[in-house]
Amino acid sequence: MRLSRTATTAVGSTATPAAALESANGVRLYRAVQIPYGPFGENCTADTFTLTCYASYNDRFYVKDKKADGWSAASYFEVRGTGRSGACYNPYGEGSHSMCDLDFVAESATVCFWPASIDRDGRNVLVYNSSDGMRSCTEV
Repeated sequence: MRLSRTATTAVGSTATPAAALESANGVRLYRAVQIPYGPFGENCTADTFTLTCYASYNDRFYVKDKKADGWSAASYFEVRGTGRSGACYNPYGEGSHSMCDLDFVAESATVCFWPASIDRDGRNVLVYNSSDGMRSCTEV
């Protein structure tokens, strides 16, 4: 299957780290802070554009942008049974590593996440179909 990125949803301008924006369809966006290395975590998944990991011991999402294509790599996540969802995105470009410290996942929750993309200026988000085999889930 060939993947391509196309814009699907309007989103506001970028935010400071740990602050969330809300897209037109209700996706909360968290701008990651850049880190010198990563991603880390016991649970990782990837596609052509993004490597993303979740570390349940500290509720952090790690995102690496794998492609120079004008889009930001992201990790879309859902916390089952809570209604919480959103995307941690890396706006720093190809080869960069980033991290979102969200710290809101309750004990014994299940966190599912998969690769997503956001255009470089933060206005459009593309969330891939979670049933396409790139979804990863872990119990906290």
